[in-house]
Amino acid sequence: NYQQGTKSGTKFEDDNADGVFDGTESGLSGWTIEAYEDTDADGVLSAGEYGAGAVANAVTDGSGDYSLSLDPGDYLVCEVSQVGYTQSAPANTLCQAGSATLADGGFAVTITSGSSEPDNDFGNYQPGTKSGTKFEDDNADGVFDGTESGLSGWTIEAYEDTDADGVLSAVEYGAGAAASEPTDGSGDYSLSLDPGDYLVCEVSQGGYTQSAPSN
Repeated sequence: NYQQGTKSGTKFEDDNADGVFDGTESGLSGWTIEAYEDTDADGVLSAGEYGAGAVANAVTDGSGDYSLSLDPGDYLVCEVSQVGYTQSAPANTLCQAGSATLADGGFAVTITSGSSEPDNDFGNYQPGTKSGTKFEDDNADGVFDGTESGLSGWTIEAYEDTDADGVLSAVEYGAGAAASEPTDGSGDYSLSLDPGDYLVCEVSQGGYTQSAPSN
């Protein structure tokens, strides 16, 4: 006789995109975790193994936790991807060849009778938004008072602050902008950025002197 084993973990929002569940990050509910038989025991999910169908699946609960009950054998455990998220953990490609509906990273596990495989965590993150208004500072006081006009067609750029010192270096500038956006007709801009440290700057234009920000 044998007993089923358990494969479990947490699906979490990776706030800093470092691929590590630090215990303070929030769990993500409503994500589907699936287990496929690794019939050739090579530790990689193939299209054929995916096509045979999942032998077990679970939807993460309100805390992001999931648990799968599996007969003894070899399995690949993968998550079904969701729009707007990038997977950061696990940092491998074990599920990549299975299907485009699955995130690339997964866990190859061997279940034995009554065994427990905990802490198999999946991490994902969303981009954040940096936004503001480019305005004509009529009185040159460096304050947008709400009545001053927005300036369109100005380019706002974000650069990775790789040394996290809060100052844009020539090297960081030379690596190129991580995102850029021209201001719209109201002077507004919005940048979509992955978690991390950035310096956000404007491209100067002839005939204008910058009054804000004053650094």
